[in-house]
Order: sequence, then structure tokens, then C-alpha cells
Amino acid sequence: MGNDDLLLAPSTVTDPCQRMLIAGTSAFSIPRWNLSLMYFLVAVSWFSALRFSGSSSSLSSELDSKLHSLNLQKEQTQHLIDDARTTRDSILRQSRKQQRTKRLFDHEARMSEELYEMQQASSNSHVSKLIEQRQNGITTSWVKQRQEALQQKITNLQSIVQEQSRKQLVEKFGHGPHSVRFDVLTGQDARIPGSFVVELASIDLMPYSVEVFLDMIVAGVWDNTVFYHHASQHHVVAAAPVSYGTFDAKKSHFEALGFSGLSFPEYSESLPHSMASHNSPHEQYTIGFSGNGPNFYINTIDNSRHHGPGGQGHHELSSDADPCFGKVVSGHQVIKEMMQDRSPSSNPKTWADFDISRLVRVHLLK
Repeated sequence: MGNDDLLLAPSTVTDPCQRMLIAGTSAFSIPRWNLSLMYFLVAVSWFSALRFSGSSSSLSSELDSKLHSLNLQKEQTQHLIDDARTTRDSILRQSRKQQRTKRLFDHEARMSEELYEMQQASSNSHVSKLIEQRQNGITTSWVKQRQEALQQKITNLQSIVQEQSRKQLVEKFGHGPHSVRFDVLTGQDARIPGSFVVELASIDLMPYSVEVFLDMIVAGVWDNTVFYHHASQHHVVAAAPVSYGTFDAKKSHFEALGFSGLSFPEYSESLPHSMASHNSPHEQYTIGFSGNGPNFYINTIDNSRHHGPGGQGHHELSSDADPCFGKVVSGHQVIKEMMQDRSPSSNPKTWADFDISRLVRVHLLK
């Protein structure tokens, strides 16, 4: 009888030792229902582990997202703190300035009181003159302080407008440098095609002027208009918002689209492009707005003094100047062709008295 027979039929074994061995072996065998239960528990354990792993991954992602949000809030808070410090410093400067002004007025008031007492005690004309001088000094000082305060407010508002234009320029046209091409027809009957390219100012120097000019270009308001020139006005070739051929004014068209000009004459002492030769605005072949625009012109000679600060009588402040916001970098010969001085009239009164070139199209170069 083999071992398999012993396991299958323990009752047939007569030897007591063998019977005990077979009985012990049978006592340690695992029932099938126990194995099934173990398999079930193992499966449940694996399933729980997988669920825990998924929950951990989701929790980790949520924690990362919250950490990122906290970092952003930290940066925003830091910006607010920096802005608060800047505002605080500005307020402190204004406070110190006001204190100085108050001390000045107090001193002048005391001096006036002393002189008045002296005048009461004496009818000396010299004393009266001193009193008048003191009073004039107080008035002059007060007016000067007010002018400085108003000028500071104006400068702050202009800076806000420039910063807003700078952001909008980047959003609409990129950081630059920006260039535009003018397609024109020159000659006696405006039949000779030509073109020239203008590199516009850096957005760090003249953001407001560049934004307004590019918005006009994209809107196409300068297409099919004119450049005009006359020997008596040899220093510029000017662009006019009139339709070529009919010479009907397009002012209402410009204003309907919001292009009525700049709110202030933006100006930079540095020539606003990389092609500068003398590092000064309004040199030859630069372009600028006439006053606050939207009309513009090309300087055919060096007009730094004539169009710079104090050179134009139509500005409200002596420190104001025509905005210079670009320079012709190619096509100079085309500019010269627009300056042929063909008109015999020495005192131009109508469009027929000017050299007219057709401005066919202006477009932004990518």
C-alpha cells in the first residue's frame, strides 16, 4: 500500500503508529471554505490599498494646488506691501513739504506783524516799503508752492496714462520694436509708386503716442489721405486727414473712431528709437504729432529747437513740445520726391498750391 492510500484510507492501517501519524496529518489540513475566506480578505485588502493610493494622490494634488495658491497670495501681499510703502514714502515727502511751507508762512506772518507794529509806531516810508515787500514775498511763495503741487499732480496723471498705454501696447502689438510702412504715390499727378519705413519709439519712452498712432494705423484712417509740402514750409512734409482726390475732411471720421488726438503732449528728451544719430528729438527724418495730433509730419530738417520745448506757441505750458515718436529708417529718397517744390505760388491758400502726394496705405510690419 502506498502513501496516497494511507491518506485516502486511514482506517485500513493496522499499525497504531501509522494511524496516529495519518490522524495528525489530517488534523492540520485547511478546509476549502477557509481558503476562500483568506482569498476574499486578501482581495479586500488590495482593493482598500488601491483606494487609499488614489485618495492619497488626489490629496497630494489638492495640497499642491493650495500651496500654489498660497504662494500667489504671498506674492500679491508682497506687492501690496511694496505699494503701501511707496504710498507711505510719498505721503511723508508731501508732509515734510507742507511742514516746510507752513514754517515759511509762519515766519512771514511774524515778520509782517513786527513790521506792522513798527509802522504803527512810525510813519517812515521805508518801513511801509518793507511791509509791502514782505507781503509780496508771501504771495509769491504761496503761488510757487501751488504751481509745484499742481505740476506734480499732472506728472502723476501722465505717468498713469503712459503705464496703461504700455500694458495695452504689449497686449495688442507685442513689446516691439514696432515698424510701419507707408505706401505712397508721388510726382506731378501722384503716379510714381514708392514706400518708406518708420521705426517707432520704444514703449519705455513714448508708449502713449505709439499706441495712439498704431491704433489709427490698424483702423486704416490714414489710408487714401495726403502728404503735402510747400517751399514756404520746407521744414516738414505734413500728413492731412483729408481724402485724396476730393480733399473732403475726414475729421468726423477720426473723431467717430475716437482718434481726436492725445490728452497731453507726451515728450522724451531722448530720441525715441535705436537709429538716433544725435540723440535728440525732431532731428531730420523723424516724425511727430502736430501739437496733440492726430495730424503728424515728417521733419525734413533738424527741427529740434523749433518743435522742442517752448518752440511751439500752441502748447499750454512752456515746457511742452510736439511728441516725437519715430524715425524714417528707409526710403529717404521717397521723402525727397515729395519735396519737389513744383508749386509756383509763394503764398499757398488752396490745396492746388501745394505739392500733393497720395498716402495710399499704412500698415504695421510684423
